[in-house]
Amino acid sequence: MKKVWIALLMVMCFVGLAAAQDYLYYGTLMPIDGGESPAGVALKSDGDLYYVTFNAASSDLVYVQDAVGCCQGDPCTSSVVSTETLPTGRGLNDVDLDSAGNIYINGTGSSGADTVLKKFSAAPAHTEVWSATDERINGIELMNDDILAVSVAWNKIKFKSTSDGVTSSTSSEVSGGSNYQRSIALNPGNNDLYVGKNGANSLAALKVFSGGSVDNASGYSLALDNQLATLGVNSLYGVATQPVYFDGNNGQLIAVDKRDELNDAYQGVRIYNVSGTGGSSVFTEAQYIDGSTAPGRTSQYYSVGGVAYAEIGGLDFIAIAATYGPDYVIDIFRRPPTSVDDWHLY
Repeated sequence: MKKVWIALLMVMCFVGLAAAQDYLYYGTLMPIDGGESPAGVALKSDGDLYYVTFNAASSDLVYVQDAVGCCQGDPCTSSVVSTETLPTGRGLNDVDLDSAGNIYINGTGSSGADTVLKKFSAAPAHTEVWSATDERINGIELMNDDILAVSVAWNKIKFKSTSDGVTSSTSSEVSGGSNYQRSIALNPGNNDLYVGKNGANSLAALKVFSGGSVDNASGYSLALDNQLATLGVNSLYGVATQPVYFDGNNGQLIAVDKRDELNDAYQGVRIYNVSGTGGSSVFTEAQYIDGSTAPGRTSQYYSVGGVAYAEIGGLDFIAIAATYGPDYVIDIFRRPPTSVDDWHLY
């Protein structure tokens, strides 16, 4: 009988592992760059991490080596790749990585003249490759290693060459829908572009551009506006960031729920299963993460400035750059392994 119960318990454990789809708290990076709130964040498949800081005249691009390995209590080794000077109250707000590990950043100025758009070579050199500033940019997304999509004030997307940061010949721009769009996320399964937005006196936080592709950027047009109706900020100008990220492995959109003082007090990250394409896109919430599950915490994040996903060692990880009380944190969440053999991975 004892052997029967042990076998039954093992079966139940495997069932529980297979059914576990939610992300669980994994660790927090300590320390992170002090004095400035974190904004955009990017994870590499080897566990390294980059993030940028916002809301300071001098904002940093920071590299954290083996962030996923050190986030469970060991001091992390970090270094500032670049410090950018932007108008007070603004700063760097997005970062992305290509397949070779090159880094792309942008920072919002008050005009094109003081906006930042730069490319750096991969670690460990981190050499500045180019700087291309000609218009106010609020977010970036790599379409592939050759084309960079940029969110331009206030409802435009332009496509630039990653070789020099100059507008790509495939298309000058597409536009449409509400103003004050921020970050961009590409769905590689159907080529849709999801654009985070807030402001324009609306709580909505997402637009969808569809019909185009990397090879046909001019084919994009607005398919949906004012989606995810409770995640944005209901004021005229909104706030500087509205991060979105698309996890192509699992077909999920990761979107930040911004605190809106006029309507709600939520501040966290919502994960949506995405079905359909273009105007028929459907976003079904799968999980909400507010940061309160981290040890020693009793409430949700105060603000969230960036989110990112990566498959590392065969497992799903997300990074959340946030403010919790007086502290700046980058939390790592992981989907638990689905088999006993996977538990040794990170």
